[in-house]
Amino acid sequence: MKTSVTLLTTALLASPLTVLAAQSDYTYIEGDFIATGEGELEGNFNNTPIGVRGEEDYDGFGFKGSIDITPNLFIESAYDDIEVDDGDSEFEFLSGGLGLRTAIGNNANPLDLYGVVTYESVDGRLLGADFEADGYGITGGLRWQASPQLEINPYISHLDYGEIDDSDADLDGLRFGVDGVFNVNDVFALTAGYRMTKLEAEDSTGSIDLDLENEIRLGGRIYLTK
Repeated sequence: MKTSVTLLTTALLASPLTVLAAQSDYTYIEGDFIATGEGELEGNFNNTPIGVRGEEDYDGFGFKGSIDITPNLFIESAYDDIEVDDGDSEFEFLSGGLGLRTAIGNNANPLDLYGVVTYESVDGRLLGADFEADGYGITGGLRWQASPQLEINPYISHLDYGEIDDSDADLDGLRFGVDGVFNVNDVFALTAGYRMTKLEAEDSTGSIDLDLENEIRLGGRIYLTK
């Protein structure tokens, strides 16, 4: 696998750089390798102290896609698969929804403000116990074309998964991060991102904090409109 990644990266870097249109493209597919992250669990639930479990490393992979349907509307979807090194915890995150964008920058370095309303789902295993929940998310962010080749994308999301497995426990929280996109040419791009997700499950007996921190993502993007 490492050989394939090396060959792909070499091929992309060897592609002739072209003068790119200085604007954000919302029609693409992207694959990410979640190289590393730190998971932490803490709290008191069902009258059982969980305590600080320490930081367990995790890794995984993800996919993301976006389609521009009008000059200001787009559809976005994403899937992440995460496995924690403790062997008793793993998570699958799925989202999809409708986004609205508007240009607020100048022509030299365009800046887009965007917002997305999504359906959100999480399916996983935590300390050996399976669980699932689904709800909604609201994301706001910026896409800044710092140069024809480099785009910077900070964002923040509110996630509300509702009740876990039809129980009385509600799961919600925040996700925030920043992505960098280096456009190798007008079709291919290399991506790198930093992300943190902070979730809380709470019912009348107590609450558990689940933090997925210092997540580093590396990947590639293919623009479909070129």
